[in-house]
Amino acid sequence: DTENSKYLRKIGHISPEMQKKWFDAYLNNEDELIFAIEETKEFGCLVGSVSLYNFTNEQAEFGRILIGDRRTSGRGIGRISSVLAMHIGFECLGINKIVASVHEKNLRAYSTYMKIGFEVVGKHPFGDGDYE
Repeated sequence: DTENSKYLRKIGHISPEMQKKWFDAYLNNEDELIFAIEETKEFGCLVGSVSLYNFTNEQAEFGRILIGDRRTSGRGIGRISSVLAMHIGFECLGINKIVASVHEKNLRAYSTYMKIGFEVVGKHPFGDGDYE
């Protein structure tokens, strides 16, 4: 879905074999937790995912959040999932600091991150000539 992936790092088409290879590598990666996001009230299905990764000392990175089911758009599922991931990071894993990067034009994600307590501390180039 080009609309969902326009702010992600460009990786091109993903074949089933590439997805399986990625998943097998993920199962052995101790530096990333991916949480499935399931909408249970109306649709009862998997609608996205969110991750905590790049764990160093008492810090982790938050992101890779994707709500892929358009039927659930605008319902706060991304915000709720983000808060739950923060809770797991801070309360369950004992992380003291969680950082995130967001594409400057990804206003929905930026707004969500600000609402849940992130602060802007700088920016860096993104591969398309814009910034995160």
